[in-house]
Amino acid sequence: MTFLLRLLGRAIGVYMAISFALHYRLGPRLSGAVTTRDVAVAMPDGVELLTDIYQPDAPGPHPTLLMRLPYGRNGFANVALIYAQRSLSRLTHRTFNVPLAAATVVTAVLALGAGGVLVAQRVHLHGADADGSTPVASLAEARIFALRERGDEALTLVARGGSGPLEKDFTDVAKPGVERQLSGAADATDSDPAVQALAGKHDAYVAAHAAVRKLDDGGDYDGAVALSIGKPTTETFNGFTNAIGTALEQRKATFTDEIDAAGRGLGLLTVLGPVLALLICGLAAAGIRTRLEEYR
Repeated sequence: MTFLLRLLGRAIGVYMAISFALHYRLGPRLSGAVTTRDVAVAMPDGVELLTDIYQPDAPGPHPTLLMRLPYGRNGFANVALIYAQRSLSRLTHRTFNVPLAAATVVTAVLALGAGGVLVAQRVHLHGADADGSTPVASLAEARIFALRERGDEALTLVARGGSGPLEKDFTDVAKPGVERQLSGAADATDSDPAVQALAGKHDAYVAAHAAVRKLDDGGDYDGAVALSIGKPTTETFNGFTNAIGTALEQRKATFTDEIDAAGRGLGLLTVLGPVLALLICGLAAAGIRTRLEEYR
């Protein structure tokens, strides 16, 4: 891609430099048309009509073509310019250079196409980051903190530690970590219901954990263990972590789609770019040759 841009830049530079040099070899006397606008021309009844005059930038006399229409003169300026340029071409023996004009058009098309591809690529890469990698990282961290919550709960019961250091870790580190990461993922994907539903599933597990702690702190250790490893609490926790896994897979798929879309246009530009660059060089060479013929 870098080589293509360098080649195209050099071709355009050579084309513009030669065209500029050839243009100014003609001298200012034959360089174009002179336009005089809003000239008041008196009619036989005394009414003055504003007129635009286009004439060759060369000594006269010159033939005159009068155009007077009832709908204003601005819409017909291009027609008058064409006739003026035609008269100038006959006077100076310079013709409209079709290859150079075509090279200019193809260059503009290539530039616009490349610009469009690069803009689209930037949009898709931003989407891959905002809707893919950013929420994926947050969801992965949330799952790690969730497993830490479950580990703190189990180890607290195994150690018969009550509301000790492990429960403090659950309350002060693991639980806020899950909530923080889920909030970040939700902010990044405010239109994804799978991500938005995770906070409610986490609240359900935290409520189940609170019930376990209430039994343990109330002296019913066996009841706390039974509730912690029982089907309701286990299903609540597994439902939460499985939902995180589902949301992760969806965000990974979004990331892959955006990356594929970003590379699709670039592949097309890689194929068409060199072809159009060669076409531009060929047209520029043909146009320069035609221009040189005008001086013989």
